[in-house]
Amino acid sequence: MVGHIERFNPAILELRQRLPQLGKVYQATARRIGPFPSRIQDVGVVMDLASHDIDVMRYVIGDPVERVYAATGHRVHSTYEDMIFGLMHFSGGVVGALDVNWLTPTKIRELMVVGSNGTFIANYLTQDLTFHENGASGEAWPGLATIRGISEGNAVRYALRRREPLRDELEAFVAYVLGAPCPTSPEDAVVTLAVALDLIASAERGKPVDCLGAKRVTVPNPQSAMPSRT
Repeated sequence: MVGHIERFNPAILELRQRLPQLGKVYQATARRIGPFPSRIQDVGVVMDLASHDIDVMRYVIGDPVERVYAATGHRVHSTYEDMIFGLMHFSGGVVGALDVNWLTPTKIRELMVVGSNGTFIANYLTQDLTFHENGASGEAWPGLATIRGISEGNAVRYALRRREPLRDELEAFVAYVLGAPCPTSPEDAVVTLAVALDLIASAERGKPVDCLGAKRVTVPNPQSAMPSRT
């Protein structure tokens, strides 16, 4: 089991459950920005931070990533990239956008998903989930509706039971050892890793990269190497 901790964030779990409310999903945008952590010296911001958002988008949207395009920057880190703007094209037509850096004094962890019926905004830090719905256009002045396009509807912030994601992740691992399904399998994590590497490759080449995903990596089934659980 791989520790993709954001899958255990209550806001993300609620968003995934309520995703059908959006109707047809158009795009997802992740902002994961904050100050530079000097302790991170072995990888850049793509592997350390953006990997979380790649995994969450795959987890929430449910479609494979077909193609990526990215631009990275190297500003304060001595060895690796410390900023990335990335685009991910999912097989179902959803476009995912990544805005991730180690250059911002203010720490922001946010995921926005836009669909035909409105927009979800999930805040990882406060564990808030808000839904902004598209309202029925009833403008008294027809010209205003043309300017505004999508009309404004109600906004709802859901009352969630806030929990410690790390605790829930560890409890899920214990449950897995005792026989429950694996919530974040190594095979699934390999796909997220492959997409992250494709984003880095795209930035280095300066052009889009088609994602082969897990097809280019052979991973043994962990069940075959584990004793039976009794």
